[in-house]
Amino acid sequence: MYHELFAQMYLEGRLDGRTWDFYGGVATHRQIDALETADKQELLEYLTDLELYTKMDSPVYGGMILTHTGIDHECVVMSSDGRVDVARSIIRGYENDDFHFLVGNDIHFLTRESLELLDHYIVTGHVCTFNVNPDGSNKAYVTPYFMDIDCGCGHKDRGGILCCYCVDTNEFQYI
Repeated sequence: MYHELFAQMYLEGRLDGRTWDFYGGVATHRQIDALETADKQELLEYLTDLELYTKMDSPVYGGMILTHTGIDHECVVMSSDGRVDVARSIIRGYENDDFHFLVGNDIHFLTRESLELLDHYIVTGHVCTFNVNPDGSNKAYVTPYFMDIDCGCGHKDRGGILCCYCVDTNEFQYI
């Protein structure tokens, strides 16, 4: 939902094209500019209905949340049982400042102590795995608390590939 949020902000006039271009929106913002007004309105309505995350059950990880950035490390919400409420943390980060939510420090910046308190396992992207894997590879980055499956498909010049993760079988496919 995150690149879609850039599109929504652009259509609402809250994000200029140059800024979006900087964050990878060059082609998309040009395509949107070419749309008729009615099509732009229809797209905006669709985008505003998208969810920030999806909850699933995994036979391997139990409760799981799929989202783009994970959680903003500055907007962690603790539940009454002392755990990090991942869903509420995502919403708080978005409501606090939706642009910062898109470009600020994400789950990769949480301390180990905070990660150990997550109430859901998180499947995320946002940061290309060649930036976090110790060997610089474009394979999924898997921890006991979250996995990053952004294997750099948009960065073919760096060997980026598309990663598909099957929740049911805990298998990865790379294309």
